[in-house]
Amino acid sequence: MTTSGARAISTVVFRTHSGHRRGPDAPHRAVTGHLVLSTIHTTDAPGAVTRLLNMGVPSFLVGGGLSGVVAQRLVRRVCTECRGRGCEGCDEGLRGRTGVFQVLTLTDPLRDAVASGEPAARIRQLAAQAGMGTLATDARLALAEGLTTSHEITRLVQASSGATLPCSACETGVPLGGLACPACGRQRARLCGCGRILERSWRFCLWCVRHTVA
Repeated sequence: MTTSGARAISTVVFRTHSGHRRGPDAPHRAVTGHLVLSTIHTTDAPGAVTRLLNMGVPSFLVGGGLSGVVAQRLVRRVCTECRGRGCEGCDEGLRGRTGVFQVLTLTDPLRDAVASGEPAARIRQLAAQAGMGTLATDARLALAEGLTTSHEITRLVQASSGATLPCSACETGVPLGGLACPACGRQRARLCGCGRILERSWRFCLWCVRHTVA
């Protein structure tokens, strides 16, 4: 690659880490036409917005410069050779890792909320209304597809237990693994007779294989 070519690319893509000495420049570059790719340590995707604000980045820069956030957790993958039974090529039925993801896209209402300094609970509520799922939901899909095990999913959900979503009735923060709001008692999801959370589209419980009632 020529020097001039490298300069051209550097005006488009700027990679950084939130803790890097050049990290604070990233929001300014993002609002001036640069594509900025950065990493930051948070419990989930909406937490990245809160973290940037807590780091002192002005809210108008976060709202105007942030396009989206992808949160990622790695879980161990079921061995494709033995399908979890255990073989010479794996570690007790597990081999390699697969990703569990949560994607937050900054819609116009979200940008306005961030720029105006709305609380974290409101940001999460708007993100959920815009279609953002949770890490726990994507983890359960990975389990349903046979990519990982219930033990791995439990470990992931426990690790993310500090994250919350606002109650749809009173906006109190409810832990991701919670089944109902601790303030008003509103149930967050459909439950199977075995006590597990059911996704709206499921006709059978993936935990006990019981037929669900709509």
